[in-house]
Amino acid sequence: MSQENVKVVRRGYEHFNGSGEVDYSVLDPEVVYDLSRRTFDPLVFRGHEGVGEFLRLIREQWGSRRMEPQDLIDAGDKVVAYVRLVGVGRRSGVETMANAAHVWTFREGKIVRLTVFQTMEEALEAIGLRE
Repeated sequence: MSQENVKVVRRGYEHFNGSGEVDYSVLDPEVVYDLSRRTFDPLVFRGHEGVGEFLRLIREQWGSRRMEPQDLIDAGDKVVAYVRLVGVGRRSGVETMANAAHVWTFREGKIVRLTVFQTMEEALEAIGLRE
């Protein structure tokens, strides 16, 4: 099942990059998007409504944006993604690039949590793959 989780995450990034939307069919209704470890705007979004709010904020801030997975690691019920974030500020027009690590947690075939980390090292340590 975990290789299927990797495929779901890969398709999710492709879907987001193509449409700017999230595929809600793979999200548990009570999903949590935990961005509380970010330096700027440390927030937590809950449920499909919260994910919609997250997308609204992204569209407000960025004229264009994409998430480019550089590496996807199968970790059982979790998938760790090292991601390059590229966006053009809506007001400034300036292109910005950053890296982050996303940990996607699955339960019964659905995503129940996204946790965003500043570094891959932090993400791997959080799920017990590094000390």
